[in-house]
Amino acid sequence: MALSPPDIASSKKDLAISSSRISAVAHTVFLALKSDIVFGRLHPRERLVETDLTERFKCNRANIREALNELSKLGLVEYVVNKGVSVVHLNIDDIRAIYKVRIELESLAAAWIPLPASKSDIELLTSIQNKHTAAVKSKDFTAIFEHNGSFHEAFNDMCGNKYLTRLIREMAFRALPIRYSAYMSQEYLDDVRDDHLNIIEALATSDRDTLVSVTRLHNQRGLDWYQAQMEFDRS
Repeated sequence: MALSPPDIASSKKDLAISSSRISAVAHTVFLALKSDIVFGRLHPRERLVETDLTERFKCNRANIREALNELSKLGLVEYVVNKGVSVVHLNIDDIRAIYKVRIELESLAAAWIPLPASKSDIELLTSIQNKHTAAVKSKDFTAIFEHNGSFHEAFNDMCGNKYLTRLIREMAFRALPIRYSAYMSQEYLDDVRDDHLNIIEALATSDRDTLVSVTRLHNQRGLDWYQAQMEFDRS
């Protein structure tokens, strides 16, 4: 039985993160498990048993261990003594810490983007956002995730500092285990779409203050949503 393709397309950033270090089979397992974590098919603290995974993916344990090791480096799974590997569980303090860093890093990227922005950069962001807007309208959660990630990658890359964008990507990965719950709210998705459109407008008009403030608000919106959800779940 051949490996099933993951729901999330392999982006250039995924390839850069893992495929240079692990085999093609392990990379496919990595993408599939990442998809399962993002979309809630694997739950926080759920164990990932090697024998089960070798049966599912029809590959050897070495490939499974490679994939799990990459997921661990990105903070998506953790090794627990005497229990093996499980999906990471983020508590409210973890979420606040991750988003505090994300807010500052992405705001810094926005502040460093050269203005006026190039026509090609604005056209690229607009093209990606058109796809994101269509996905929000159709409630295609896989496409929403993919195009939202592509928008942020393209936007942050405009700052021209590869070390900053690398840190931003790492923080984005660490937030993946909590991302799917937000996709259940149409209000949240509409707000994210509008933030993206406002970012494009600020770039088009070379409005630095608005660009930085909208970027900060955009990331703060995510933190506020997750905090509210966790408070609701505990009530």
